[in-house]
Amino acid sequence: AARAVGESRCKASDLRSYETEFRKRHALELRIGYVVNRRMAQWADDEWDDKVRLASEIPASLMAELLQSQFSAGRIIRFLASKPRMWPRAIRHAVRGTLQLMGS
Repeated sequence: AARAVGESRCKASDLRSYETEFRKRHALELRIGYVVNRRMAQWADDEWDDKVRLASEIPASLMAELLQSQFSAGRIIRFLASKPRMWPRAIRHAVRGTLQLMGS
């Protein structure tokens, strides 16, 4: 994309290779983001309240990674290891999310 713009070639055909490479490189993050967005869009007000309370227990840096779909399983597991109260919910969300990713 930078090369095309630098050479003043900004037609769709000139940028197609960039888009293809971007989608290939970020396919998993894009799919995760899509699934998360769809689930969040379905929440009712009381569910939002519950999710905001839950989010307040997650460190800001980890929450930012989660929202950007750029997180490591190891980091999440280390965080959850100290929060056994969250285990049932985390397992439930992980299973649902994995099933949705496989179906999307």
